[in-house]
Amino acid sequence: MEQVNIKDDNRILQNALMQRSKHDILMIRNKVNTKKTSKRRIDFKERIDDEQFDKLLDRLDTDNISEEELESMNKSSSEQEFKEYHKKAKRFDDKFLPLEDSFPYPQIRNQQQYILDKLKLCDDKKYIVLEAMPGVGKSAIAKTVLSHFGNGYVITATKQLQDQYDKEFDDVKTIKGKINYLCAKSTGLSCKSADCERNKAMRKECMDICPYYRAVKEAARANITVTSYAYFFTWLQRKSVFKPRKILVLDECHLIDDQINSWSAIRLNPDKLNKKYHIYDNKLIDDNFNELLIISATEFEEGYTKNNELFFETLYEVLKKKLHEIEYSIDNISKKTDVTKLMSDRDSLTRLIGQMYKFRKAKNKNEWLIVPDVASDGSRELLIEPLYVGRIFKDYIDKFGVDHIIFMSATILNAKLFCEELGITKNEVGIIKVDSSFDPKKSPIYYKGVGRMNYVNLPNTIPKIIKAVKDIIDQHKNERGIIHTGNYKIAQAIVNGIRSDRLILKQTYESNEDILVRHNNSKNGILVSPSLNTGTDLKDDLSRFQIIVKMPFLSLADKRVKKKSEIDNNWYICDMLRTLIQASGRSTRSEEDYSVTYVLDSSFPYWINKYRSWLPKQFLERIIMN
Repeated sequence: MEQVNIKDDNRILQNALMQRSKHDILMIRNKVNTKKTSKRRIDFKERIDDEQFDKLLDRLDTDNISEEELESMNKSSSEQEFKEYHKKAKRFDDKFLPLEDSFPYPQIRNQQQYILDKLKLCDDKKYIVLEAMPGVGKSAIAKTVLSHFGNGYVITATKQLQDQYDKEFDDVKTIKGKINYLCAKSTGLSCKSADCERNKAMRKECMDICPYYRAVKEAARANITVTSYAYFFTWLQRKSVFKPRKILVLDECHLIDDQINSWSAIRLNPDKLNKKYHIYDNKLIDDNFNELLIISATEFEEGYTKNNELFFETLYEVLKKKLHEIEYSIDNISKKTDVTKLMSDRDSLTRLIGQMYKFRKAKNKNEWLIVPDVASDGSRELLIEPLYVGRIFKDYIDKFGVDHIIFMSATILNAKLFCEELGITKNEVGIIKVDSSFDPKKSPIYYKGVGRMNYVNLPNTIPKIIKAVKDIIDQHKNERGIIHTGNYKIAQAIVNGIRSDRLILKQTYESNEDILVRHNNSKNGILVSPSLNTGTDLKDDLSRFQIIVKMPFLSLADKRVKKKSEIDNNWYICDMLRTLIQASGRSTRSEEDYSVTYVLDSSFPYWINKYRSWLPKQFLERIIMN
């Protein structure tokens, strides 16, 4: 069986790519095509036809291949490296050539084509990290891969991102929590508060007409399903109609550490639990349990000591018993009786027991932070949080992406650190990084330092912050914008200090979605928030300016943050820079869009200069120092 000399031909191809030589590429094609056998056995790229070479020539003509890609292709020299290249090329031909055919729009932009080409060469990787700045079109890339493989999930951080997928793609189904759907029988009630929540027989009757359960069925049957991290986590500890699929896309993946920790962290406060669930009632189990619980709750210690373990395990059994009692009461109570409190207790207790179960299942308790803490009312607590979320990711999330898990974000910054946090080795992951194509001149970042914002200096700096913010918003009288405050203390100080009807601050009864609706309906409203720095789309005239008041460091008053920063300060810095870049990208959302950003924190130049190598080129080009 005749074979082409792969070593010689591959070198010609590499040289052709480096020199942009059509003649050499065509020479290889002609050479291969003249060596066809009856069985069409060709080792060089397995099957080479005119269409494939035309695509390659087109890429050379349009200069879509980066210098970095060309250089890496030219490094191969050994026979083994050539064999590996051909192994990848075979998969490229057999499996990935139709990838472009699944693209959801008529035209593929250069950066998107580059990402698709890179994805083809990551076929042997379970995990793919895609870092691409806003405007690249990550959702279109996700949709392409999902459609190509046939089924999968997209997990997002916000309802706004869910709605974006739902709006853009007809064959995508979204699913949210019950509170987002109105009951078909009870006017004005959400499905979470409906009568069927306390009556299982009624629930069966309502299945076909219930908006929530109809949405669940549609989402479970759909090939592509989009949901939030919060809803996704509800699948992981109980039987669910949502099963593993070929592809799992984790959008806004820079938030995954916080999302997993929020789902897993436990605060065990004996006094509050007793007030709410009567855990010291000796009728729950027996006198021995009651005595053990009271004694072990007297004094907590650091680490998973014998006393802490005794308290935890005893409490776990007591709470399970209490949950059974609550569920029995809900099922058997009179229909006229208001069971709202019982249902709320059931939901919160179910969540707490689920969190405790994850910790009980953890093989290495040393990977968890276990420390005594004090609640705001002065009562004692035992705080239990995962220091490293990698084990939880592997145990609960990993199985939902059978073939590939794609992590997408504009701000991963340090891919090595990101993968280490999730327990992913370098051999398992393919990394794709694409900078923004936005013109930096359309979204300049002006440094307007007014003072230091750390805990010690902030009280003296707040009057300067208020003055600077007032001066800036006066320059944008007829435009909407957003002020990223870093914390609620600064947000409240700005609102109280300026006293303008333009300022929109979230009230205790509101969600972020609520204030975004208020903002969208305003003529020149200004959002004031510490929590809208990621996943928020303020395109076009929804925001023409934004103010970043404070470098968005996590609070060191948080015991987990403090411990992790002591273990690896790079983790702490990286999180701050991710949030900074995310915040700076809320108001310019396309190549045609424009906005201006102001940074007031005087430490801004120091952090930018020290960690310049981590930062995207386009972000650095936006910065204008005084």
